[in-house]
Amino acid sequence: MKKTILTLSALAFFVLANAQTVKTEAGGKGNINVNPYSGSPLTVHINQPFGIAVDTSDRLFISDVQHHRISLLLPDDQMFVKTGSLLGQVGYINQTGSNARYDQPKGMVFGPNGYLYVCDFGNNAIRVMNGITTIGQGQAVTTFAGDDLISPGDHVDGTGTAARFDGPVDIAVDANGNFYVADNWNEVIRKITPGGVVTTFAGGSGQTGDVNGIGTNARFNNILAVEMLDNTYLLVADSYNNKIKKININTGEVSTYAGSGATGHADGTASSAEFNSPSGLAVDAFGNVYVSEGGSSQSNVIRKIDGSGNVTTICGAYQNTTEYADGQGTDSRFYQPALMAFNKAKNILYVCDAGNNTVRSIDLRAKARFTASPTSTNTGVNVQLTSQSLNNPTSWTWELTPSTGFTLENATTLNSENPVLNFSVATTYTVKLTVSNAYGSGDTTRTNYITISSGNPPVADFIADQTTVLVGVTVSFTDQSTNTPTSWEWTITPSTFAYVSATSNTSQNPKVQFAAQGTYSVTLKATNADGFGTKVKPNYILVNPLGIKQVELNDLISVYPNPNGGSFQIQKIQGFENPDLTFTLYDFSGKLIEAGAFDGESVSFSNLSSGVYLIKVSDGGNEFNQKVVVR
Repeated sequence: MKKTILTLSALAFFVLANAQTVKTEAGGKGNINVNPYSGSPLTVHINQPFGIAVDTSDRLFISDVQHHRISLLLPDDQMFVKTGSLLGQVGYINQTGSNARYDQPKGMVFGPNGYLYVCDFGNNAIRVMNGITTIGQGQAVTTFAGDDLISPGDHVDGTGTAARFDGPVDIAVDANGNFYVADNWNEVIRKITPGGVVTTFAGGSGQTGDVNGIGTNARFNNILAVEMLDNTYLLVADSYNNKIKKININTGEVSTYAGSGATGHADGTASSAEFNSPSGLAVDAFGNVYVSEGGSSQSNVIRKIDGSGNVTTICGAYQNTTEYADGQGTDSRFYQPALMAFNKAKNILYVCDAGNNTVRSIDLRAKARFTASPTSTNTGVNVQLTSQSLNNPTSWTWELTPSTGFTLENATTLNSENPVLNFSVATTYTVKLTVSNAYGSGDTTRTNYITISSGNPPVADFIADQTTVLVGVTVSFTDQSTNTPTSWEWTITPSTFAYVSATSNTSQNPKVQFAAQGTYSVTLKATNADGFGTKVKPNYILVNPLGIKQVELNDLISVYPNPNGGSFQIQKIQGFENPDLTFTLYDFSGKLIEAGAFDGESVSFSNLSSGVYLIKVSDGGNEFNQKVVVR
């Protein structure tokens, strides 16, 4: 029994989206009258567009199934009937232009000779439109293979019009000029040589099933689309089996390319993914495969199979819907999407949205969009540029005019996705963003977009109460910024320090204790409503080790009073800790008077006779001397 799923009354195509830009190129939802048949593409009426082909001049040829004609959409947005009835008349007439007649033309492909080969579904024939070099309507339509006049709906191999088809729905061509036809109701793939010799290439005539095998041993169930994957493999939309099959055109071997066979909508690996009546196929310049699902009223999505065999949904919604919406990815809506074609020169996928009577495009190229915040501010204030670009860009290039008077903040550059700029010149800036992905680039410019006015941001400055200290000593920093900052941010490098006395890096006047010797650089960023200012003091703080090594004795020890009346102290400076610090006291003749270790902040001496004494202080490796006079 012949299936009726190829007519709109029982055909439900679908398309899914995730990031690509969906746009209507021709037709309008609900517009199915035969007139107008020419003019602006969005006003021309199309009734169930099913097949589409793109020529080398970027012209779109669209099969208008229920109007029984082939329409042409030009790149300058003009559309008209190329061949077939202007009044929607069905027939089988080989003639020129609008005098030719079709019966539900569907899938199409351009042959190596530049002619357009059309599956004339209702006439069970492959028709050819010759010499498509001019824009006019003077093209002749002839029959390449099959013939509906003698015995319609048969399965006969032969040459030219001696062959018989039953519901040819789609056609593809290989690099050698051989054609492959989805002979739907016969459940087979037919091959036509450039000379018109028709043979059965794969599948069993009138036999349904889901069998991989060689040639006629394979079985399909409702073939809706064919497309060349490369020079070796032909892809087949095996609709009722919910699979995409592939055929090695050299050996005839049929195998499963994607789909578990279960009816559903599961993305994943090629073997685990679920489809629901796939109905259209297209291949891009990178070998990615696109699948429209339109053989079930549940599916209205477009799927993608990448080169690694991962299946994802890129446009539409998996639901029983009659919705229609342009937009991004899965925000778009399709109804009964049918066959597709990929423009490899422009990286645009075209979809026949049969149920909505429109032709849609899915643009895979990166599209630039951006905002700035704020767009009007003072010098010294950070401005955040944010890319809102579409179609998953992988690179960003920002241009500002004028190209000076600003710095880039937060380690961003003009090739960052979201750069941060700080302007020092009061003027108006034009901003341009160019984005790119594997499919191409796009740009957008906002003229006089950012306005910078003069303000009074802080002029940052600061001092420290001491700049040469020992490890563990606390240093107090004092903000000396002008123009009344309201917030502060301190940065000290290296990071071997700590904020003390309940202060932090955002205090106006922090206190810092250094934990390791070295040279420290200090930066203050002071901010007010007009912007910020930054002061950098490189190598500002010198921190010496805990001990007397590499420092003068006067930096560590004070002896007082000196001279004295027989009593004095050796006092360590505050914060100086060294458990190995020792002392010895000698008289002028060298006699040892007293020796010991520091067990506190100081050592005291008393009841000494008048004379000159020598004090030695040692940390075990270094020794320093001081003369003391007792009167």
